[in-house]
Amino acid sequence: MPSDFVMDSPQGLSHRATAFLAQHAARVEVDPGLTGDALRTALESVRGAVDEVLIHRLEGLQARYAGLTYPSRFFDSVVTFAPVCEPDPYEGEDEISYVVETDRNCGASATRTGELVVSEDTASTIEFGSVDALIESDAMFEAAVHRSAYREVYANKRLAGPADIMGRVGSVRPVGPASGRWTQWLTDGTTDIFYCAIWYELTKMSLPYIKIWTDNPDVLQVFN
Repeated sequence: MPSDFVMDSPQGLSHRATAFLAQHAARVEVDPGLTGDALRTALESVRGAVDEVLIHRLEGLQARYAGLTYPSRFFDSVVTFAPVCEPDPYEGEDEISYVVETDRNCGASATRTGELVVSEDTASTIEFGSVDALIESDAMFEAAVHRSAYREVYANKRLAGPADIMGRVGSVRPVGPASGRWTQWLTDGTTDIFYCAIWYELTKMSLPYIKIWTDNPDVLQVFN
């Protein structure tokens, strides 16, 4: 029977992301938690109704990602994908938890409509439109780190976001599939730039930063 697991059926991912998983990812056993009728019973008990959209989303995420593990530069941690739904009468809207687990105090869950919610400590925000977008972002790191020159700078009033970056390096363009709400990848094929404000948005403790990898060292001079 054909497998829906992302490494077996990578449809929807770029060639870059597919190659990244093939080289760096593996599959491990994870606990699926409540599924099927057991989950329906729990939802009925806790919420008084069964959310079939949520159940369908959980089943899709588990079929495609459950057990996927790889070293993630986005989270700066080895990540394991272990989506479960645990209806809680003391929480608000039900979501799919532990979509991404890390060895740090951050991770990701998913909404009933599939957006990826990144969290750190008790703060959270929707970052990606799908789980695939996180994989695409991590795959961009893998490609970028092999370039010959590197620099990291903090964002500031003169360099406050992707539009300002493109104003300085006019050849780079957004990589939509690998970008999120608070993070943005830009590339022109010889320079890869990662703008990151997600951790500042969540904690207000780490300033937004910009990482530049390039095979053209002259590009780094525009960030002085």
